[in-house]
Amino acid sequence: MTLALLTSRETSKDQHRQRHDTEANPTRRYRESVPKVSIYLPDELYREARMRQLPLSSLVQEAVERALRNLDRQEWVLRLRSRPRRLEGAIDTALLLSSVRGDFGE
Repeated sequence: MTLALLTSRETSKDQHRQRHDTEANPTRRYRESVPKVSIYLPDELYREARMRQLPLSSLVQEAVERALRNLDRQEWVLRLRSRPRRLEGAIDTALLLSSVRGDFGE
């Protein structure tokens, strides 16, 4: 089943209302200038989502944003791991913490 995420152009009254609602609901900011896309859901998943009245467009937007953040994070970790090591030995964190505590009288 194909699901259209965004409706076609709303009337000018709806657009006016939408501009004012944007500050209260940040996800509305996408409606005026985003491309219209379709996603495919298995029939059972679509029926269940509709039965529970889930906001599919918002859920998909959040999922895509989360996926992009995860990819950015993974790329960041890969860049860090590809850098040359700055220290060859291991740090004894227990000894270091004990020393810092001693410096501060704890």
